[in-house]
Amino acid sequence: MKTTIFFFLLLGHQAFSQTPNTLLWEISGKGLKSPSFVFGTYHLITSTYIDSFPVIRQKLEKTEAVAGEMVIDVGVSSKIASAVVMKDSSLTQLLSKEDYQLVGTYLKEITGMDLSLFDKMKPVVISTFLYSPMLKEDQGKAMDIYFQDLAKGSGKKVMGLETVEEQIALLFEGSSLRQQAQQLVRAVKEKEENNREMMEMNRCYRLQNMDCLAKSLASGGEFGPDELDKLVYNRNKKWMELIPEMMQTQSVFIAVGAGHLPGDKGLLNLLKEQGYTVNPVMMK
Repeated sequence: MKTTIFFFLLLGHQAFSQTPNTLLWEISGKGLKSPSFVFGTYHLITSTYIDSFPVIRQKLEKTEAVAGEMVIDVGVSSKIASAVVMKDSSLTQLLSKEDYQLVGTYLKEITGMDLSLFDKMKPVVISTFLYSPMLKEDQGKAMDIYFQDLAKGSGKKVMGLETVEEQIALLFEGSSLRQQAQQLVRAVKEKEENNREMMEMNRCYRLQNMDCLAKSLASGGEFGPDELDKLVYNRNKKWMELIPEMMQTQSVFIAVGAGHLPGDKGLLNLLKEQGYTVNPVMMK
């Protein structure tokens, strides 16, 4: 569950000390003709949150392109649909009868769906369903889709910092099916604690408090250097090979998981190290 939570927010261990409370930052200097912006998204809060802060759309409208973690288009759904299916295994094979009953009962309780419908789905996918109760009151679009739809609707270019294949490898192939099954069972057994942690992250995000978010995840202490490098820091470094060139040719609104922004190895600091001026844009 900790790993699944990490996918939703992708936070680093290091707190970004006394960071101003905002999710939106302006990037300027180093010869840029016009400023670009970076915004930290959160996959369990939708566009209804964004709509409550007009400054976000105002800054997006000033840019010429939108960059997300990947480009979300027609081909993405089919690639993901194929990636989440187990070809040579099933949940009934991976889980004991007791664990299958445990997971099935909880899934039925919170979603109304029978676990047998997803017998060929990778366990990590089932883990994401455990958060569906948190989205019942929030019927807007996913933030990533929302920003890219706005861009397409206004004729702006849409770019990705990595491919769908890279995201699939990270989210659905980063651990073995057996490990995913163990994590799923543990998530159900520890559901009360995990729900409390997720609600705390939700609260921190709505407060736009980067320090609170970073500390909330770091308190679990379950991510070692190798995991952090794989999920956050290596990706940040790779993205920084693309972002400067993007910003030199046009102004860009960059929307990525909030956890990629803070810390010494976060995008905000990496941009500063390359000589850019990075200033907070207060949303309230």
